[in-house]
Amino acid sequence: MAYEIAMTAKAYVEKAIHIAKDLDTFYKSGWPYNLGYYWKDGRYSWDCWNLTPKTLVWGWEDKKEVGYYCWEKGKYGLGDWGGTTILNACYDVSSDFSKLTPGEFLLTPNGDHAGAYIGEYIINGKCYNVVECTTSWKENKVCFSYVTANGKRYHYKDGAAATATPMEQAPTSWGKHGKLPWLDYSVLPGPEPTPPTPEEPIYYTVVRGDALYKIANKFKVTIADLVKWNSIKNPNLIYVGQKLIVGWSGTPQPPEPEKVYYTVVRGDNLSKIAKKFGTTVAQLVSWNNIKNANLIYPGQVLRVK
Repeated sequence: MAYEIAMTAKAYVEKAIHIAKDLDTFYKSGWPYNLGYYWKDGRYSWDCWNLTPKTLVWGWEDKKEVGYYCWEKGKYGLGDWGGTTILNACYDVSSDFSKLTPGEFLLTPNGDHAGAYIGEYIINGKCYNVVECTTSWKENKVCFSYVTANGKRYHYKDGAAATATPMEQAPTSWGKHGKLPWLDYSVLPGPEPTPPTPEEPIYYTVVRGDALYKIANKFKVTIADLVKWNSIKNPNLIYVGQKLIVGWSGTPQPPEPEKVYYTVVRGDNLSKIAKKFGTTVAQLVSWNNIKNANLIYPGQVLRVK
């Protein structure tokens, strides 16, 4: 049977994430009120396969009642179906969970629970890849979980495995998955950006003969950076064995500025040259490895920018 395309897989995933992340959602047994019903007090209710995919495919929107009796009934050829019937309408059905596409429909081995695969998605430092709702897990709310390559179900990646105890009737594993015929899988969500790694300081231990300008040159930073990062009160006073922050891990290096050079003429000194080119004596000393700031000579080529 041919089915009408309702939306892209990208839109489907974004809507599933929005429902699970941004709304006060919960499970309430009994149709028609489990097809995205708005309860007038800011809450919504679904059951598992009425959320995935019925509510999403039928175009549910915030504060819009989408129940069994609404005008969308039967739209796109999706009627009052259970999970097994929905899976039978899917294509590329497989029990191999190592290759999942965002937007796919997941069903447990006994056919009594469904989920929507969304690709890896990070919230508060935890990684999830499934949106679902169950009868008792996580206070009955629509929630995120994680499916591994062998179909096992976890609360989140590297977290505790789901267990089927009297206190928690959530499934321990998924049985099969497949692509929904109402979605366009040529338009998929991009990968969730990896959270930036916290920047860690990079340290250097001062050795005999060191000076701030030498260390700045070595690590391609400025004397001002070293002074700021290490709370140095006297830039001319560092000591052997002192541990200095000379950079930060994960910090992109700024592009190398265009270098400008100047040839010293009679009557020049570093103060005059610094003023002429809008820089400082300390910066000229650093750029040019000058050991005696009072000693420069005509014909000497100095970097001034």
